[in-house]
Amino acid sequence: MYHFELVNLRTGETGEMAILDDMTIEDFCRNLRCEMGLPYTLGSREHLIIDKQNRIFMQDVEVIAEHVDMLWEGADDPNDPDKEGAIYDETSYFPEDKHTLQDLFPQVGADVLYGQDYDRIGCKLIAITEDEEEE
Repeated sequence: MYHFELVNLRTGETGEMAILDDMTIEDFCRNLRCEMGLPYTLGSREHLIIDKQNRIFMQDVEVIAEHVDMLWEGADDPNDPDKEGAIYDETSYFPEDKHTLQDLFPQVGADVLYGQDYDRIGCKLIAITEDEEEE
């Protein structure tokens, strides 16, 4: 089991959750959304996760160039000095249904940022324990 500490950076609300370590990132996002009481809206469909290596995990199986521009509003354009975002391209994006939590959280202390609408949830892996038997 992976044990997480969660913090909504917008509201300050905190939470914890424990889930199976072989769960897909897509399923992790569903659990996180429920645990933190985030709404299930169009914005939840357009959520993303960014890790410390600037890898971006999204729900879509294939990420295309329009997603980069839509999410970062041209931050990847070096000719526009008003854009201060990091530079991302299509190779930074990964489908979350093809990766497990083991890919995202390689060790205790690893953390990521989950974004949905205006909410940003910091997710930190605080412990790894043996899987608990289902009753």
